[in-house]
Amino acid sequence: MPLKKSKNIVFVHGWASGPYVWLHQVSFFKDSHNVHTPHLGIDSKSVSDFIIKNKLDDITLVGWSLGGMVSIKLSAELKGRITRLVLIGTNARFTQSADFEHGINRQVVEKIYNRMQKDFQGTLDWFYKFCFSSNERSRNEYSHIIKLLGDFITPLDPAILLKGLELLMDLDVRHHLASISVPTLIIQGGQDRVCPVSASEFLSKNIKGSRVRVFENAGHAPFLTEPENVNKLIEGFIS
Repeated sequence: MPLKKSKNIVFVHGWASGPYVWLHQVSFFKDSHNVHTPHLGIDSKSVSDFIIKNKLDDITLVGWSLGGMVSIKLSAELKGRITRLVLIGTNARFTQSADFEHGINRQVVEKIYNRMQKDFQGTLDWFYKFCFSSNERSRNEYSHIIKLLGDFITPLDPAILLKGLELLMDLDVRHHLASISVPTLIIQGGQDRVCPVSASEFLSKNIKGSRVRVFENAGHAPFLTEPENVNKLIEGFIS
């Protein structure tokens, strides 16, 4: 009889995506961990409710982009349940402000918001391509991954995505960083245009004991374009 797996790993996806983006991670970790990929709504409550309802503890929480920001919040709120934190392409504040220079210009996000109201699918296609670096696009990674994920992608609700963008314009989790007391791994694409390298450096300086690993040629989703390297990195971190 196989040993019962006691450790949980919870993957939280980002904006304009779904649990399907973690297919490489689910396949890799399913034999060693109880793997969970809850659907993220427009805030942290959906994931928090999932964790509490399923009575999960000893959790490695892995969040990407908006999911990473949500994971920072949950790590501060669910102390005792979260034992490891992995942040991928994550910022402490999505847009720039007078006291934070590491985000995206708010006017750019507003343009995306307005563009989505006029051309929803076209804007999504543009955003997905924007998530890949020039190096990844030269290797045709975008087309390969979209084809790979094609059967799993479910129709996205325009209203929910627009509400998500409204949230991102002002979402700021900087005040949670000092209260994170679990080992934290920050994974960053060296050519990420959504979340710049400086954003990961900011996280590292403000999360005690955290460490950063930069994948120099990757864009916003190294877990999709370099899954073997990312999976082994996470495995080494949580073992």
